[in-house]
Amino acid sequence: MYHPRLYGEFYEMGLKYGKLLYEKANFVIPLISKQKMDFGLESYRELKSFFPEVIEEIEGFAKGIQDKPEKLGAFLLSLGVLVH
Repeated sequence: MYHPRLYGEFYEMGLKYGKLLYEKANFVIPLISKQKMDFGLESYRELKSFFPEVIEEIEGFAKGIQDKPEKLGAFLLSLGVLVH
């Protein structure tokens, strides 16, 4: 199993990991329901005021996978919630 070594600022680490997943595993953000997207976006906005470093990492990761940070943040912050 490959374990990437990430170092530097939060944005740099996110960018490196995002690029790795995009180039080596063709990673794309899975589709989520509108309910999860709405919940995730609201959580993403709230997270900005409590833990801005994570937002920087999400922004770097999103750039690495060539997608929008809000979409990635909504996906990540809706994992395991609103399960039917």
